[in-house]
Amino acid sequence: MSFKRYLRLLAKQISVSDKLDEIVKEYSDHMEDHMEALMEKGMSAEEAEKEAVYQLGDPVYAGRKLNKVYRKGVEWPLLTYFLIVSAAFVILRYFLPFRILPQEWADYIGLGTLLLGLLISALEKYEDLPLFYAWARDWNGGGITNSAFILAVSVYFFARNIKSALIWILLILVLLTLERYSIACIRDKKVRELLWEVGIAETDINSYKGYGFVNGKRVRLEAKEGIIKRGNIFIVVELHGFRPLVMSL
Repeated sequence: MSFKRYLRLLAKQISVSDKLDEIVKEYSDHMEDHMEALMEKGMSAEEAEKEAVYQLGDPVYAGRKLNKVYRKGVEWPLLTYFLIVSAAFVILRYFLPFRILPQEWADYIGLGTLLLGLLISALEKYEDLPLFYAWARDWNGGGITNSAFILAVSVYFFARNIKSALIWILLILVLLTLERYSIACIRDKKVRELLWEVGIAETDINSYKGYGFVNGKRVRLEAKEGIIKRGNIFIVVELHGFRPLVMSL
């Protein structure tokens, strides 16, 4: 078995997409070091690769073990940030109650910010964005706000008292966790289906868009480097959010 096939089988078992690149790099670095050591002992490159892969063991078993270690169902940084900001807004509401705005209007605003926050949260998870991020790809600074902040704003408008604030915070925590976990499961399924698969370009593929066929399915793709011409063979090397990134073979 070649090391390329070993990595492909290993990666297929790992559904924690944000750790996948790190795991693959660690294995690649380990493999290179191991092969160099074996070649210094007199083995050829082919013999060293074969022996190193053999010593790594079963890739399916190793991948499943790693997946159990890294698998996470709760995004604690996001939820912690939401709790802190929500608490701040509840305190603010206590000291600055609505004096002019009727509670019914406040409820409508709260519903609007809740729906907006959940929508932005879904987009953030779809794009695989971090907790803080810039609005544009070429920015060097951090983001101004995120979905957790907007959801915390909805708590401010919904809260009539401490009890109702706690109920809304708990409800939003549940909705946020279920939403993002569901999207993560769908993305992880796509990772397992496409990662390390070989396909053919239907159109020219650049860093913005393009189409190709992978396992008989037409897929929208992006080139990780350069331009892949129509008819060329490529391999899926990673996913940026839900968009497969490919490199020419």
